[in-house]
Amino acid sequence: MNYRTLKNAIQNNLPLVWNDPAPIEGNDYNITQVFKMPEQEPPEDEWEDTILLIHYGGGSEAEVLPGEIDFKTIVTDPACNQTCRQIDENVWDYAEDRIVNPETGETKRVSATINLNDYTQEEMFEAVEPFDYSLNEMCEWIDSGSPNVMLIAECIFEQSDL
Repeated sequence: MNYRTLKNAIQNNLPLVWNDPAPIEGNDYNITQVFKMPEQEPPEDEWEDTILLIHYGGGSEAEVLPGEIDFKTIVTDPACNQTCRQIDENVWDYAEDRIVNPETGETKRVSATINLNDYTQEEMFEAVEPFDYSLNEMCEWIDSGSPNVMLIAECIFEQSDL
């Protein structure tokens, strides 16, 4: 992960994970805090070798390289292998297997980045309404900063023609 992306993720409390090069089964690799982050952006070749101290899981710590940190990916719909990861304050990456031939069951992997800042409130409501969410519910999610805001992005993604 590059310096600016990581700094933004930390500032916006985006979910991060450590991609441990030697993972131990059962460990929780969700990062809870990043230390030793340089104040100024170092040259890219130096950044790649910068050692960061992280806290992860239930209080463990490790020294890691920036390339071992990534945004947390969650499965939002196992039926179609849909995954999501938040990459900025109002931005999510989605991917899923979509059926391209119902007769054969053939699927293709599709993905899109949904930035809610690119949509009007009306467009967002048009996306959530078919899923039986009300305008009041949607506005409450937005106004309260609820994690359910992610559902708006998911509804937009699911209705996109990719």
